[in-house]
Formats: sequence, structure tokens, C-alpha cells
Amino acid sequence: MYYKKKINFFRLFSFFLSRISSKLSKNYKQYNLFVSSLPKPSQARPRTVGLMSFSLLVLCLVFSTALAGFAESPGQSKDIGMAVSPGQIWIQNVAPGEAFDVGRDMGVELIIANNSDKKRIYLLSVNSGGDISAESIKGYLPLPDINWVRLKKQSVEVLPQEKEKVNVFINIPDREEYYNQRWFAKVKVSSKPQKYETLALGITSTFYIETESKYDLKQKPYGTFGVIPSEVVINPLKVGEDKDS
Repeated sequence: MYYKKKINFFRLFSFFLSRISSKLSKNYKQYNLFVSSLPKPSQARPRTVGLMSFSLLVLCLVFSTALAGFAESPGQSKDIGMAVSPGQIWIQNVAPGEAFDVGRDMGVELIIANNSDKKRIYLLSVNSGGDISAESIKGYLPLPDINWVRLKKQSVEVLPQEKEKVNVFINIPDREEYYNQRWFAKVKVSSKPQKYETLALGITSTFYIETESKYDLKQKPYGTFGVIPSEVVINPLKVGEDKDS
């Protein structure tokens, strides 16, 4: 409801700006004649006033055009909101060589909500996040191959004010070097622009993937963050007691 009210405000504001810019455009010649009839102590003053009026006209035209395109394009929805959840998910103990069904094994599916007033199509894609970025500071590197993450659907149609679920599958190749790994992949969900629309929304959900930890690897784990072991469990441990790991 708040989003719709905000859109209506933009439409109202755009309407007033359009009226102002139209009025300025019609009276621009008369305004220049009026300015030229004023006393001219110096040549700089009339040119300054004329430049200010022209700048105001251009500014009004730009703002009214932008807001009209955003809120008043023919056939455009009153609101174009969408939501995707989860925004982030941590997936642990993914065994190389075994198919991991996120919906079955974790009970979590990608949920796409259409908050607009018309039916929409959303496009889904997987990417590794590109080069090493700020995400790596958290201890995760981009997934080496985006084909290891598969979506059940590449596109989904969602009715107004409804939600649709898309399952995600992970399949790490059966190679010893892929144990003890911490990777991330991104699933991008973007709305498919409809006729007369110039604005498309896109939301990214990040999947943090940790492969199964193994102590007796015969070779160095893949990449920079692969270590042996990748996890150490100390149990039981009493408060105030020292224990040599």
C-alpha cells in the first residue's frame, strides 16, 4: 500500500511539472520580450536572466519526462514490486559426486513474489559473482563452474500478488580436491519488461556452499581457501577446562 501511494505521488508531481514546463514553453518568447524591455545597466544581466529561464525550462522538461516515463507510461502497472527469498542461504556438507537437492535436503526453495497488479514473467540465471570481490573477505570464493548449480526453471510466470517456488540443485564433481571448500554463487531473478515499460527490476540471492570436510586427503584441496581439515570439532568441553586439540 505504501509503495502504491508513493507511485501516486510521483504521478501527481509529474503532472504538475508537465504543466509547468508546458506553460514555460508556450510563454518563452513572450518572456524573452519582457526581459529585453527591462532597463539594461549592463549586457551581462539580460543574458543571465535568459540563461536562468532556459535552464529552468530544461530542468522541468527532464524531470517531468523521467517521472512520466516511470509512473505514466501507457499500459504500465501501477506498481512493479517484486521480492525474492531467501536473500542468502548457507549450505553445508555438500558431498562431491552426490546430487544435492536444496528443496529436499534443506526444505528451502527460491520464492519469487509478484507484488504488482498484473501477471509477470521472471527470468532466472546463475553466476559465480565474477572476480574475487568483497564476498571473499567472508571466507568464500566464487564457484569455479556455474554449471554445478542448476535451477529447475529458467523462467517463471507469477500471477498478481502471488508467489512461485523454484528448486535449486547442486552437483559438485566427484574429485578429491573439491572437499573442504567454501564457495558462493549468485542466482539473479529479473522481471521481463512488458510493452511500454522501460524499467526492469532485478534481485540477487546468494548461495554459500561448503563441501564436506575430509581429514585424509591425498592431495591439496582446490584453490586458495582449501585447507586440511576444514573443520575441527572438540567434544565434550567443560567450562573452565583446558583441552589440547
